[in-house]
Amino acid sequence: MRISHKEEFRSQEPGVRRKTAFILTPDFWILTPALLLVLWLLLTLLPAFFISGASAQGTLESGASAQGTLESGTSAQVTSETNADTSGPKPLVLSVEDAVLLSLNRNRDLKVQILNPQIAETVAQEKLAPFDLAPFLKLKFEQTTDKSIRTRDDILVQYPELENPLGDIQKVINDTTNEIPAGSIGFSKLFSTGTKLEFGLESQSSDRKSDQTLQQTFIKDKKSFSDTTYSDSASITLTQPLLQGSGKKVNLSLAQQAEMDRQISAYELQQYAIELVAKVQKNYWDLVLAEETLKIREKSLELSERQMAETQERINLGKQAESELVSAQAEVAAENGKVIDAKSTRSKRTLDFLYLLNPDVDTLWEQHVQLTTPPAPIGREIGNVQEHIAMALRFRPDINQAYLNLRKGDLEVVRTKNGLLPRLDFFITLKQTASESRFPTSLQDYNDSDYIAGLNLSRPLGNTQAKAQARRAGLDRLKYQESIENLKQEVQVDVRKAIVEIDRCREQMVAMGANRSKQEEKLKVEQEKFRVGRSTNLLVFQAQRDLTEAQVNEVTAVVEQIKAFIDLQVCEGTLLQQWSIETVFPLLR
Repeated sequence: MRISHKEEFRSQEPGVRRKTAFILTPDFWILTPALLLVLWLLLTLLPAFFISGASAQGTLESGASAQGTLESGTSAQVTSETNADTSGPKPLVLSVEDAVLLSLNRNRDLKVQILNPQIAETVAQEKLAPFDLAPFLKLKFEQTTDKSIRTRDDILVQYPELENPLGDIQKVINDTTNEIPAGSIGFSKLFSTGTKLEFGLESQSSDRKSDQTLQQTFIKDKKSFSDTTYSDSASITLTQPLLQGSGKKVNLSLAQQAEMDRQISAYELQQYAIELVAKVQKNYWDLVLAEETLKIREKSLELSERQMAETQERINLGKQAESELVSAQAEVAAENGKVIDAKSTRSKRTLDFLYLLNPDVDTLWEQHVQLTTPPAPIGREIGNVQEHIAMALRFRPDINQAYLNLRKGDLEVVRTKNGLLPRLDFFITLKQTASESRFPTSLQDYNDSDYIAGLNLSRPLGNTQAKAQARRAGLDRLKYQESIENLKQEVQVDVRKAIVEIDRCREQMVAMGANRSKQEEKLKVEQEKFRVGRSTNLLVFQAQRDLTEAQVNEVTAVVEQIKAFIDLQVCEGTLLQQWSIETVFPLLR
């Protein structure tokens, strides 16, 4: 089929229609039936194609649904295996190492504390800013216009001798325009010795244009004048303080103090990290103790219920009076109350533990925690007390902070003592100038040289502010010295107390272990005597209560010993080293 067309363009302007005329050839009428047949086949087959595609898509979606069912089935299997008696989220399984690492990565307060040394570092960098090279560039353009009109009489009053030379000139009009572009470039640099160096290049040109009109009796005569002059100079100025502000130690004191503040901030971060790790460990072991206590209470409740059932059976057989059942029921109720208290304690300690960890889970506060590290006695020997004290004096962050404060105080004393001196500065300026009618193109054009040298002396009368600052700096330094001596005594007391507590816990574990063993034997004896009718429920329950308390006390002694070792490491400042944790910021000791 051939379709020819001709187009007629009436206008190319926007909004004007384009007229097109189509001319159909005879071949069109021959091929029309074939086209209709093809169109009918397309309309017939396309719906079936789309339906089959939708069916395939539905199969894929159902496959995805099946996959989702598989995943949910797997999740349900994991949940049922780990926590079959609950329908909530999977428990958070943690060892003590996992808890410490998780707290260091997720604790929100620690993230806030980490920013403080970085902020202090910016302050230290800011204090070095005055010693940066400071280039400058100045550009300006100035234009002045002066127009004056002077009559013949005005001129003769000022210059009587010009009466004949003026001739018939009646008025003189002067119109002057002066364009002055100027620019300067250079730099200044302050050195740590107090020396200040300034270098500059200045360039200025003056383009002067003047029009003079001489108005005579019958004619006007206008004359124009123009000239361009250049003024260029190069100068270097050196200023050196001789008394106040002289020397590296004085000028770098603020920067060094800011760096020490950064170090102090890093030690504060280290102290916070030590306290956080210690707190996480203690909360971990407190939660372990709560779990163990709950198990012991639940087992005691089970034994009480079993004893009550046995009492009921003996009453039914007529071997015991019914009054014995009352004491059994009272004991079961009392044990049940202790189980409730133990569950409450576990829940509270779980919340405290989760707050420190801040795990990345949706249901944070409903999260169940499963602890995998059991409490075990520590058999490590303490060693020499003096060695622990020496380690504390070396590694404790508060001691290192105190020494840094003392060093800051020394710098402040130096700076404020220097402030008592008068300000005496020596300065010298060397200057080369070129004033020609052309722009200077070489060093030979700078033919004029000047120099200025002198001294500047200044000092406030009384100098009250400087004296007060110097006195305050001396008192602060004395305060820092006394605080260091006080901290040394605190270190002695803290370390010795921690060692005493470790010894107490170790002896307590032995005593509690022996007590628990004897209480077990005592309970067995009372139970055997009860079965043969030679004891009462009251004695059996009393022995059971004593055994329960002995078991709780034994676990408590073990946990307290672990916490006592943690306290010793905190007192020494070596807790992070024990966990191979290092701070990112370098520390001075």
